Amino acid sequence: MARFLVTVTSIISVQAGIERLKVVNGCHQKIWITHLANVGIGPGPQNYGIEPGGSLTFDETETDGLAGSRYWPKMGCDANGDNCALGGSGGPGQGCTKKTPDYSSCAPPIDTKFEATWGRKGQPCNPATNQMSGCDFIDVSLVDGFTLPFKLEILAGTCTGRESDVHVVDCSSLSVSQCPTDDNLGHGPVNMQATSPKIQKPVGCYAPCLKMIDTKWNNFQAKGKSRDDADVTKYCCTTPPESSQSCNAGPLPSTKYVQTVHQHCPGVYAFAYDDGQGLMRCSYGQYQLTFMCPDSAIPDQLYEDMDEEVPYSKEAHVSGLHLTTPLLAVSFLSLAVAGLGAWRWKQGAPKTEDELDMELMPE
Repeated sequence: MARFLVTVTSIISVQAGIERLKVVNGCHQKIWITHLANVGIGPGPQNYGIEPGGSLTFDETETDGLAGSRYWPKMGCDANGDNCALGGSGGPGQGCTKKTPDYSSCAPPIDTKFEATWGRKGQPCNPATNQMSGCDFIDVSLVDGFTLPFKLEILAGTCTGRESDVHVVDCSSLSVSQCPTDDNLGHGPVNMQATSPKIQKPVGCYAPCLKMIDTKWNNFQAKGKSRDDADVTKYCCTTPPESSQSCNAGPLPSTKYVQTVHQHCPGVYAFAYDDGQGLMRCSYGQYQLTFMCPDSAIPDQLYEDMDEEVPYSKEAHVSGLHLTTPLLAVSFLSLAVAGLGAWRWKQGAPKTEDELDMELMPE
């Protein structure tokens, strides 16, 4: 399977400052980047198209102390970065939510997501003394699913995973073609591939929970289902009734989806209570995230000739958390608290007010 890596020829930086995150287009096709922070708008370019060989840099003025941030790729978009073949799962100000505020015309939030709670410049990062305000807490989450393969490199600073230092997370061999087509979710074989109705090709892979509850893109299996259903909670690890112990002892870790992620993408969250994977505590660092080509070509600017009244937007997309969709909102809150929270606190990271609020919210 072809992968196309290139030398970076251009860097786009909005403000001066230390480069904290450089997102590189390692594909021969255009990639768009969108992001959010604290369930809302995050600073820096939004819906930004990166040409092959180019990159987009978020510097310290755009990340300092920023909590709950997410960055993910889109492809096959129009000139405004909307109407995408993949990655267009919605959010405030995004094209699909302007047309249908209930997110019904958006893509399922299966995006490959880089997540970070950024430390503050000049502050300490010392777990031994519980001084953590200068620490970065980062991961790439595939809890909801995945789209593009990627490689995350630690360019500066020291990152510690569960048991050892981490220098690179290489998921360049991950591909939609490896997405299980016969997974067992308790009711016979299930095809986990997500087929984009815009191009009639698989462009992503559902995680078990989202496959069971998100009806978009003609996912008829999810019709009438809720994450609170008795046959669903053990695949979504809904808390309550599930805990870290019962989730890890249940059927979810044995699914082909989780096994595929662990095989081709070690060091990455595959489900909410994936305690042995994922979150890294880093000293104030610099990171490079390279997204690579999907298995098959996706038409560039698929809808560039459409009369679409969607202006350039600085607002963020909420992948996996749809504020107007209670089902997915609760889903993300549970994942955020369970997946990132449970292990994060073992590493000494302080809870933010938003995270405390999420814990207090009822299911």
